[in-house]
Amino acid sequence: MNLEYGQSAYKSIKEACPDARIGESKGIYLESQPEAPRIFLVSLKYGFIKNERVLFGTKGGEHVDLKLNCRENLSYSTSHVRLQLRRVTDEDDVGDVALIRFGTSECGLRYPIFPGVCEGLILSKCTMIVIF
Repeated sequence: MNLEYGQSAYKSIKEACPDARIGESKGIYLESQPEAPRIFLVSLKYGFIKNERVLFGTKGGEHVDLKLNCRENLSYSTSHVRLQLRRVTDEDDVGDVALIRFGTSECGLRYPIFPGVCEGLILSKCTMIVIF
């Protein structure tokens, strides 16, 4: 896969979507409704799956806990499952990525937000993607 930073993949969520807010405990969100769904790939530094959620770190230093919409190989357990990420060869190597999407449907009553979800993971060991 020929991915390049800044064009098809990003080191961080903030780099891909500067107006994204990263929640204190869970999730990422937009405060204003996007005209169309925003979809992008973010490079992973580490990651775990636990109970329909993926916890991961980006190469930009962000730590994120998102809903995982991918149903293939989903793990329901009391302990987390570590993602098997390949080692990157140099600074320009994108490596394994998460597919992040901000939809146009709002969530919340008092302060509407537009949450981000992980639609899938593209890993060199295996691929987990959901088509939406």
